[in-house]
Amino acid sequence: MSSYCLNDFLRPIVAATFSPKANGAGHHLVFRNGEFEPYRPRQFGWLRGDLSGHHVFVRDLRGPKQVKNWLFRWSEGTSAIELEFDANFEIYARGLEESRALAKALLSGPDSAGDTLHALIARELHRRLGRLLEECERSGDSLHDCFRPAADGLSQRRELDEDVGKAVADELNVPFRIGFQMRDPAPRQIDLRCSHTFRLRDRAAVCEVVTTALLQLDNFQAHKRSGLHDEAAIRAAVERQVAEAVKELLFDKRYYSVARAFAGEDNAIGIDMERRLHGFAQSIGYRIRPVNALLDIPATALFRGLSVEVPAGEAYQLHTSGFAEVSLSLRVRAGDDDEAIARLIGSDVTDVAEPIEALVRRCCRETLARFTYSKVSVRFDEEVRPELENNILRELAGYGLQANITRLRSEPTEDAMRFMELRRMPAIDFVVKVPPQADMGDADEVEVHGVIDILGAAEDDYAWLRFQSGNFGYRRDSARSLDDMRAQAARRGVTDIDRKDRRALAVAIEVAEIKHRVVATLRNEMAMWSSLAYVWARAENAADIEQRANAAVARAIADEFGLRVHLRGFGRGDTLSANTARAAREAKLRAEREAIEQLAQKRKTHLLQKSEMLHNQELEALQRLDRLNGDILANPLDLDHETLRLRAEKLAAEARDEVQQWEMQLSRPAASPSSSVPRWQPPPLPERGDSRARLDGEPAPTAPLPGPADDRSAPPAPER
Repeated sequence: MSSYCLNDFLRPIVAATFSPKANGAGHHLVFRNGEFEPYRPRQFGWLRGDLSGHHVFVRDLRGPKQVKNWLFRWSEGTSAIELEFDANFEIYARGLEESRALAKALLSGPDSAGDTLHALIARELHRRLGRLLEECERSGDSLHDCFRPAADGLSQRRELDEDVGKAVADELNVPFRIGFQMRDPAPRQIDLRCSHTFRLRDRAAVCEVVTTALLQLDNFQAHKRSGLHDEAAIRAAVERQVAEAVKELLFDKRYYSVARAFAGEDNAIGIDMERRLHGFAQSIGYRIRPVNALLDIPATALFRGLSVEVPAGEAYQLHTSGFAEVSLSLRVRAGDDDEAIARLIGSDVTDVAEPIEALVRRCCRETLARFTYSKVSVRFDEEVRPELENNILRELAGYGLQANITRLRSEPTEDAMRFMELRRMPAIDFVVKVPPQADMGDADEVEVHGVIDILGAAEDDYAWLRFQSGNFGYRRDSARSLDDMRAQAARRGVTDIDRKDRRALAVAIEVAEIKHRVVATLRNEMAMWSSLAYVWARAENAADIEQRANAAVARAIADEFGLRVHLRGFGRGDTLSANTARAAREAKLRAEREAIEQLAQKRKTHLLQKSEMLHNQELEALQRLDRLNGDILANPLDLDHETLRLRAEKLAAEARDEVQQWEMQLSRPAASPSSSVPRWQPPPLPERGDSRARLDGEPAPTAPLPGPADDRSAPPAPER
C-alpha cells in the first residue's frame, strides 16, 4: 500500500455501492472517451444510470487541502551526493471544472492519485536540482550549503519551492504550493575542541592538553556508511580518537622533552596526532584541518621565546646612600641544556617568568650596590648599564637560557621625583635686611636681595641620605597628615598652590624652608661683618662679599637639606633709604651734641663762679690767719699759739688744694655724646664761713650750696 494517499480528497469509487450521503459534498465523475464527465443517474426510480466506466469522487473542500511530510530522494548518477527532503504542500480544487482537471491529471492512469502526484513532484524536483547542481559547480559552492536551515525554519532556496510549485500547478491546472526541507543533513562543518589529562614522569601535577580541529564534510556517501548521523555522534567518535593519541604519545614522558617537542619547529607530537586524526576523519567522510594541541606546560613558552617584563617597584640600595629603581624588558629562549633550565625553573612551576624575574632582580640588587647615586643618576648609560646587562646575561646563561635585553632604563624613585621637581622649580627670590650687629648698632642696616638656584645634590657621600631624611610629606608612606602640611605652608606663607595636591604642596613647603634657611643664614652671618655698608660701598669688596655669602649659604643648605645651591643676582638694595636713615641719625646726633655743649657751658660758668668764691674764701682764710697771728703776738699767754698756728696752716693748705682741683676740672674737655662712660661730677663747695665754724668746733652745714640743678648729684664735700 502506498504511503502517499489522497483518498480523503480524491479517490476512485465503485458506482454500484457509492453513497453521496456517506461521502459528503463533492463531485462524482466518470471517465469516458478520455475525459471525466459528471455522473448523471437515470430518471427511473429504481434505475440509477449507466454504471460502466471509471468512476471517481472529488471532495468539495471549503479550503486548500494540506499534506505534510512527503519524502523525496535525489541523487545525481554516481555522484557521492544524495539528498532527502520532507515536503509540505497545499492543493485546492474549486468547482466542477478544476475537479475534472485534477481527476484527469491524477487518476487517468493505473496508479493512485497520491503516487501520481508524488511522481509528478519528484520529476519537477529532479529537474530543478539538476539545474541547481550545475550552478553550484560553476560557482565552486556545495549543493549542501544551499539547503542549510534558515533562522525562520524555511528553506534557504525559496526559488526551488516556487519553481516546483508553479510547474506542478501548471500540470494539474489547479492552485498548488509546496515547500521542501532537507531531512537529516550531514553537518557541513564541525568545530572540535576537547581536553584530556595525562601524567608526566617528572611532574607531580596532572597535565592537560586541549585539542582543537576543524572538520569539513568531504564525502556524503562515506558519512552515510559511517552510521554517525548527527553532530554529537561525530564529536564523540573524534574525541575518542584524540584520547587514544594522547595516551600513546604523551603519557609517562619527561617534562622538558614534551615541552620541546610541542614548541619546536617540527612539532613531532603535534604532527603525529594530526596524521592519526586525518585518517579517521576520511573514514567518516570528513577532511580535517590543522590540529592544534595546547598544553598546560608553561615551559613551552621558553622554547618559543618568552618576553619577560621586570617593572620598577623595588628600590635598590646604592653604595653609601640612596636608592634607585630600574625597569627592563628581555626576550628569553631556552637553550639545549634541559637540566640547567630545570635548576632554575622546576617542572611544577606555573609561571616561568617569575623565577627569571627574581634572578634579574637579584642581579640588579648586587650590581647597583657597587655604584653611588651620582653615578646612577648622571652616568647610567655610560657605566651602569653595560655592567648591569653583562651580569644579567651571564647569570641567565648559567641556567641554560639565551636572553636579549630590549629595554633597560633607570626609573625615578619618589625621592628622585621630588629631587627633579625641585630642580624644575623656578629661581627663588629672597630679600633680607642685615642689622649692624657687629657695630653695636652704630651703622646702616643693609638690604640684600637675589635669587636661589637649586643646582643638584651636594657632593659628599651622605648628602642623599640627608635629602631623603627630609620629611615634607611627599612620599606615600609619610606619616605627616595633610592638615599638618597645610599648617606649615601657612606658617611659611605658601598660598599659590593647590592644597589638595599632596606632592605639589610638599615641594612648595620644601622650597619655602630652603628660602627661610637662606634668609636666616645671610642675616646671622652678615650681621657679624663689621662696617658692612661702608665696606660694600667699594667695588673691589663686592665680589669677596658675594663669595663669602655663597659659601655660608651653600654650607648651611648642604648640611640641612643635602642640596647644592647658588645665589645669583646677589647685591645690595636701593641706598636711598639708607641715606635717609643716615641723615636722620646725624641730625639726632647733632641735636644731642648741641644740647651737651649748652650743658657744658652752663657747668663751666657755674664752676667759674665757684672758683671765684673759693678764691675769696682763701683770701678770707689768710686774712683770718693774719688776725690770729696778730692776736697771738698780742696775747701770747691766752691760747696755745702753736696749736692755732698749725690749724691755720692746715686750713690754708686745704683751701689751696680745693682751688687746684677746681682749676683742673675746668681745664678738662667735654665728654663725647656717644660715650657710655658716666661723666665725673665735681664735689660741692663749702659755704662761706665754713672754715671759721670748723675752727671753732661747730658742725658743718647740711644745706646744699646754691647753684644749678645739675649740680645736686655731686658728691658731698670731704670732712676737714
